[in-house]
Amino acid sequence: MNHRPGSACPDPKCKGSLREDEYGVFCALCGAETDTWAEPADADLPVRLDDAPSGPPVMLRARRLKLRAVPLALAALLLVGAGAGTWLALRPTPIEARATQLSSKDLLAALRAQKWPDGLKLPAYYSEPEFFLLKKHREAQSPLMVYWNAQTRDQKLYWLHEAIRLQTPFALPLLAELAYFSLPNESDGDIASTLLSALAASSHQYLDLAIFIADFVAQTAVVEEVIEYASDCSRMLADRRRQWGH
Repeated sequence: MNHRPGSACPDPKCKGSLREDEYGVFCALCGAETDTWAEPADADLPVRLDDAPSGPPVMLRARRLKLRAVPLALAALLLVGAGAGTWLALRPTPIEARATQLSSKDLLAALRAQKWPDGLKLPAYYSEPEFFLLKKHREAQSPLMVYWNAQTRDQKLYWLHEAIRLQTPFALPLLAELAYFSLPNESDGDIASTLLSALAASSHQYLDLAIFIADFVAQTAVVEEVIEYASDCSRMLADRRRQWGH
């Protein structure tokens, strides 16, 4: 048979045309090979796949598969790049890194000066504590949580006792955040009790917020001792609110 380069691809879904080399006849667009041709009278067009006798499926030439390996390799590189981008997005930000570098003295100094360290992007409830009652604001955690989790037990207790001594509303946003996000899973009774005491001591005009947090801890804590401390704190704050006529 006379092969006719330039004939249509035998795959009806492909718009390419046939080419011929030393390995045979193939489609220059999709790489499909064909060895089945029409009779010489109709040799301008190859037999369409629908009309051809049953046989092995159309295969791609190995040499041309190598050409397709190039975009596949590029796609793999893009995936690697995307993974690196994800890591960059999830790695600790400079703000978080700075928070972990704070010492107990830094936090105590901030508490006493009534001013948090510069450069920390704190949630809205740090400027208005009652925003913590709104779920859309409460879902955000501050970089100070990173600091808190990096401290030892003694450092945590030392700072909490100082917050109790100062009894300042300035500390309430951090205390509310610590109690809400950490006490449900806290197993240390001393830390739970001291944190709730510091929360109560700093509540003042934010009694509703303090009660809300104490009730939340009482309902979600996994340790019975912490549940009892939170329930006692809630009752005490409710009594204070009634006494103050709030």
